Amino acid sequence: MPRRDRDDDDDSGEHQKPRKKGMPTWAILLIALGAVVLVCGGGVTAIVIFAVGTWNKAVQQVEAQRTYPTMSADDLIKEWGQNSAAAAQKYKVSGVAVTGKVKEINSNLHNQTYLELGELQPSKDIFPPTCHIFVVQQQAKSDLAAVKVGDTVTVKALATGQTQNTPWLEAVSISRAK
Repeated sequence: MPRRDRDDDDDSGEHQKPRKKGMPTWAILLIALGAVVLVCGGGVTAIVIFAVGTWNKAVQQVEAQRTYPTMSADDLIKEWGQNSAAAAQKYKVSGVAVTGKVKEINSNLHNQTYLELGELQPSKDIFPPTCHIFVVQQQAKSDLAAVKVGDTVTVKALATGQTQNTPWLEAVSISRAK
């Protein structure tokens, strides 16, 4: 009986399939997936550029609608007291240029700087109404550096949409009243 090498033994009774030459299927699929992502990525970039351009145009249109009607802090407080929801919506769109005396400059628990405009004189109310104005935009923060309690200022601001019992606004710019 002829001698057989161990490598020739196949206990399973099956012959092994010969190895194919070339690139494995998984590698071809991976390359194809990469090509699809690359091609689609260009499309996504175009969509993002289009969306940003559209967004900027929309922001410019909203800015053009802002008229910033002027009024005193007392008048704004009265209007807000009559219908806070209507005032919040109105001044969220048009903005407001409110003039009054700075009652307080401080920051809240969220480390947001704010100022309050209102009467400096003692009031019979425990918590007299004021205009609560957040100062978060960089331009307004720079403007605030030149202001102190007791100054009369004009603040261009937008309503935050909050329907508190007093006006809640976000400052766009702050200047000393003339």
